[in-house]
Amino acid sequence: MSGAFASYSSIESALDARFRGHSDRDWQEWKESHYYEAATDILDVERAWIGRRQPNYRGIAAKKMLKHLIAANVDQAFLEEIAELGELRRLELEWPFLATDLTPLLSLKRLKHLSIDSPRKLSDFSTLLELPSLRTLLITNAKKMPDLEWLRNAHNLEVIGIEGAIDSPYKIESLAPLADLGPLRAFLGISTQLADKRLMPSPNVRSWNTLASHNAPLVRSSRFSTKPDLTLSVDGSIRKRGRNPALGRQGDGQLRPTFPRFRFQLQIRVRLVV
Repeated sequence: MSGAFASYSSIESALDARFRGHSDRDWQEWKESHYYEAATDILDVERAWIGRRQPNYRGIAAKKMLKHLIAANVDQAFLEEIAELGELRRLELEWPFLATDLTPLLSLKRLKHLSIDSPRKLSDFSTLLELPSLRTLLITNAKKMPDLEWLRNAHNLEVIGIEGAIDSPYKIESLAPLADLGPLRAFLGISTQLADKRLMPSPNVRSWNTLASHNAPLVRSSRFSTKPDLTLSVDGSIRKRGRNPALGRQGDGQLRPTFPRFRFQLQIRVRLVV
């Protein structure tokens, strides 16, 4: 590879970083410069990373300069404070997400990128489609989400991620609800199972960049076409969650937060005729 993707080990890892917004992120810098034990420690900055440990999040609503926030273990009270940060462009709600009502987020008129990891108490995410500036929406391990039908009206989204947990793949009946989303550039579906086995939900779909599954825990493809080359990456791991993040070097060479784990990986390149 060359150009912007030259530092990555494969096109799949490059696409993963690009559409998740990690291609220009230095996790070591985040840990050293943007991680805070309490909201009161956050000064006049645009980036912050904080995990809730009662009552350390209180007061974050006053940090009006924040444009990029990573927040873990967010409950409803924490979410309502976050919703007062009107300058936010990017919000990452890390494991676990415990809020029961997404409506407060509608006040974030400038929010472009939203990710939610392990929303334990939610089944309806359609409220998020009312965010006027939202272009990237990533939802991981939403065990109560019944299907993708609510995404039929996601005409403002350019990147959609619906993903499962490492030990609990999310079953997707069909990608058909996404077929008519004109602006859609990428669908991320790591650790999912596609029931109807149709990676291309419509003959008109030709330009999705994807990291999507096909009845296996992980299947990554670089781009749909009539006869796409697929890289199948099957990962397994046992992970222990910790209170504070550690940093580990990932497959693309980047440092990111990690937790202790045992891991195996198998990659096979195939040509799929559809």
